[in-house]
Amino acid sequence: MRRSGDGGARPVGTRALAAVGAVLGLVWLVAVLSGAGADALCGPGSQSCLERIRLFDWVSAAPALLAAVLTAAAAGTRPGPERAQVRRYALGYAVVAWTMALAVLFVGYAPIG
Repeated sequence: MRRSGDGGARPVGTRALAAVGAVLGLVWLVAVLSGAGADALCGPGSQSCLERIRLFDWVSAAPALLAAVLTAAAAGTRPGPERAQVRRYALGYAVVAWTMALAVLFVGYAPIG
């Protein structure tokens, strides 16, 4: 989007970043806690498949934890226009971290062989 008059790009608002982060976090949480990946991808008695899914669930927890910390840091900043950029950066990096966590799950849930 462009501002009228200055020709520069309009920065993404903190509400939009918070909403995207919340949706990505919810998708990650449901994917990991529901066990849907193991149910959908691993047949009965397939212990190696279950272990691989669990491994990638744990590996994806690192960027998810980073995203949660960044979101909490953004929520904990004092209100005011001087801190808006800090909140925007923290929420933007949180969205990147949630995307990384979901990418790890996507790679881990991909069928092998």
